[in-house]
Amino acid sequence: MGVERMDVATRLIRNMVEASQIADDHILWFYVLNAFDYVNVPNALRAKPGVLEERIDGLLEAHQIILRAILQQQLADIEQGIPPSNRVDPKKLHAPEKAHLMWALKQVPLVRDMLGVPVA
Repeated sequence: MGVERMDVATRLIRNMVEASQIADDHILWFYVLNAFDYVNVPNALRAKPGVLEERIDGLLEAHQIILRAILQQQLADIEQGIPPSNRVDPKKLHAPEKAHLMWALKQVPLVRDMLGVPVA
């Protein structure tokens, strides 16, 4: 079942690939989950030339609207015994809430415009 012995070059290549995957996982873990404990994103955006204060404030408001809608949906789902997710049922929103959420979702592409496309 499989290869019982590896030559030195094969083992070295396997170890390098495994080490690069571990390093990538640790970097990704930090930037996705922990970086926001250390980086104030609105202040970082304000320091970037050409970014208007109104756009930053709008994005912060959009972020709050989206998070509030998700949290309210999750609480309603938990009360009904449904596992919570990030989905929001627009049918359960009142007209003003739906309009606010639609506005907020239209702001999401502005983040890419302000920050640029990440380099892989």
